[in-house]
Amino acid sequence: MYRFLISVFVGVVGSPLWALPITEVEFFYKDWAIQCYDNGACIAHSGDDVKVELSRHAGPNQAVSGRVISRNNEFTGLAAVLHINGEPAGALQLSAGQFLLSASQVASVLAALKQDQDTALLIGDKRYRLSTAGSNAVLLKMDEFQGRLNTTGALIQPGNKDESTVPTAPVVKTAAEMAVIDTQALLQLHAILENLQQQDPELLLSSLDSALNQLQVSQGITHFSLDYDSNQPLSRKKPVAEITDDEWQAFLRTDLLTAAGEATKADFSLIDLNGDGRRDLIIESYIGGTGLFSYTGVLKRGKNRFYSTNPGPQADEMIPGGFFSQNGRGANQHSWWITLLGQVYAVWLDGHFSMERLYLLRPFLHQQELPVITVRYQYNMQLQQQWHENSPTQHPQEQQQLLQAIAGLPGKFAIDTDSRNVTGQAICPVPEGTNANLQQAYYAGRPMHYSMEQVGLIPVWIANQCYIGTVASFFGSYTPKAGTSLEIAIDSPRAGEQTAIGYTFSGLRQVVSVTSGIAVRTGDNGIGI
Repeated sequence: MYRFLISVFVGVVGSPLWALPITEVEFFYKDWAIQCYDNGACIAHSGDDVKVELSRHAGPNQAVSGRVISRNNEFTGLAAVLHINGEPAGALQLSAGQFLLSASQVASVLAALKQDQDTALLIGDKRYRLSTAGSNAVLLKMDEFQGRLNTTGALIQPGNKDESTVPTAPVVKTAAEMAVIDTQALLQLHAILENLQQQDPELLLSSLDSALNQLQVSQGITHFSLDYDSNQPLSRKKPVAEITDDEWQAFLRTDLLTAAGEATKADFSLIDLNGDGRRDLIIESYIGGTGLFSYTGVLKRGKNRFYSTNPGPQADEMIPGGFFSQNGRGANQHSWWITLLGQVYAVWLDGHFSMERLYLLRPFLHQQELPVITVRYQYNMQLQQQWHENSPTQHPQEQQQLLQAIAGLPGKFAIDTDSRNVTGQAICPVPEGTNANLQQAYYAGRPMHYSMEQVGLIPVWIANQCYIGTVASFFGSYTPKAGTSLEIAIDSPRAGEQTAIGYTFSGLRQVVSVTSGIAVRTGDNGIGI
């Protein structure tokens, strides 16, 4: 005897509307379980090796459809017959490696489940029995989620109400439709940045801020803040009148205990983030910590609450619905909420020396590769300070070599390192006869403080002696007058030779290219990307 999994999946199979569904409700009871999604469709199921799915779309007059699938793809060349109370109820149709139930067979299975009758499938020479334990509770959950209770089409609790009273399915764009919108939005943002850098060759943060603020969401949004005082219960009174009673009840049913950080305060915004007609929830909170982190989370509006669509718990550890973070010490990061082509996006900037990346983040989209615009810069760097007045003095030619090396960063003059800050080639020439254990000093730079990024390792010549220069930047942070700064810590690779040499350079930048494409988002060390 084998158990099999039967899923009640109402009219979803093969529908383009089913692309990239987001689980809104998940419920388990005894041998049965159900998932309902943001497009209103539901799947109920039970079993192990063999799975039969009975499914239903949202909206009035939607029929229940069913299929049987195998975990091990073992149906090839087999026939299947449905049995109710030991009597044959017809053969199932084999299609694309799965068995399909006819409308009459679906009706027989539903009736058998309600009446706790023996239901089984004979597939080849094996018999798979369907458990009825928990089925009524799960199918009742489906009726409740889709608004069918007490209607003529309800599966478990029918009534006299007409099916026309059942809510219609939410409008959910397909993955293909959203991909087109994302591409067009990226091109539009690219054009804005191209035009902006023509007006401001340095592309100051203030200019970018002004341009993106013109695209910010201005209608259909409600902002409010709450203080999370551990000594006082959270007020159940609406903080602003613009929140509807329904939204406020959904807010109160949502677990938001981790929304506030060190500041014991969280900022919230209600806005429709995916065009389904229901306002979702944005959470913004200063969490603090060593990196002075601020976190942003997005929760989707469900039937009775707001919920996270993240595929795993890791992104929700610091804030519900973890979407992105900003590191205030140890990064150069900024963000804006904008609307392009009717879709709400977050623009998340991750800055570095010589390059900034602006990622276009769409809420509730869970994929690694995202639309991104890359802005690259070149600098006119000038020596501002030598750290110690009594340090050895560079010859004019050596000063020119250093300026050339700085001008080339992080290009051909920089030497890539591994995670130990060790290069694959010597930075300074290794004298003949140097002990093998002492040679490593010619390949390694100095460890950096987490608030700075290493731009590169360069050879620095002073009084005809080669030193190792570890070049660091505050992640390309830039101000209108001072520009950006580089610090070079200089160490001798020669054993026993102590140095206390360093330089500070600063310079203005100019945009050399603006490109757009698709890339994996990196640099969000708060959310863990």
